[in-house]
Amino acid sequence: MSIFDAVARDLGAGSNSSRFDDINQRPQLGGSTGSGGLLDNVNSALNGLNSLNVGGFSVGGAGTALVKNAVGKLAPQASGALSKALRGDLLGAGLDAFGQTALGKRINNALTSDTATQLLFEATANPLLGGITPLEARQIIQEMQSTNYAKKNLFFLEILDFYPGNGVAGKTSGLFNLFATSVSIGPCTAEADAINVGSAQMDSVHGSSRTEMRITTFDDAYGSIQRWFETRFDGMAHNDGTFGVPADYLVQVRLLQAAVNDTVMQRFGGLERKWVMRPGTLETEMNRGEDGLQEIQLSFTQFDTFMYNP
Repeated sequence: MSIFDAVARDLGAGSNSSRFDDINQRPQLGGSTGSGGLLDNVNSALNGLNSLNVGGFSVGGAGTALVKNAVGKLAPQASGALSKALRGDLLGAGLDAFGQTALGKRINNALTSDTATQLLFEATANPLLGGITPLEARQIIQEMQSTNYAKKNLFFLEILDFYPGNGVAGKTSGLFNLFATSVSIGPCTAEADAINVGSAQMDSVHGSSRTEMRITTFDDAYGSIQRWFETRFDGMAHNDGTFGVPADYLVQVRLLQAAVNDTVMQRFGGLERKWVMRPGTLETEMNRGEDGLQEIQLSFTQFDTFMYNP
């Protein structure tokens, strides 16, 4: 009598193929074989084999090993889950099966790889970063990198004659914007005095100062910038000791910051300021010991802070 006949007789099947046919059957989708499905049949069959010994040889152990070996060859990733199911550890089998899915692998990698360590590092305050977490430091850096900073070398300067009577400006010259190398202004200056109140002091604001502008510019050999400035200055203070009317010397100064023209400012942003000013000072310096372009320093002062304030 062969070992398979002994197994068949012990199981009461009468044949050496009936039980193993159940094991090898392919389960139907949504159905089950017998009362408990494929796993129940396999588990029941192997439990019956555990009590059978032939010449000191455990038929149940051999059957279990054969099933695990066959399943391992056909589906290595599912062998662990099936082994736990055969031992009755359904929860462990379910977790192993879930671990083989795409979502399960992603969760497993997040918990077992360097991701958890990286998350802990990102959420821990670091003294080397000023007491903030690396995540907060990265957010600060990203905010700085995404900021469109204003550059000091990008500006547009326009100076033209201003006529207070009708409020319109005259023609402009592109030489100022072409030749100007630097512009310095103080658009906001408050005037205040300190008042004693007992042993203490308090501030008393009594006005705002006019804006002053200083421009450093090149000039051509004809002296176009200097001639223009001197003409406006002579209209303000005549050589005969009289003064001119504001229409003879006022100019409108328009300055764009962080933009080189109106089109760039409309597309990328910028800051526009306008003032009605009068000529202030003109200074220049010449030096034979230096081979360079001549620079002219011009200053303008705001005419008033309330009437002609574009």
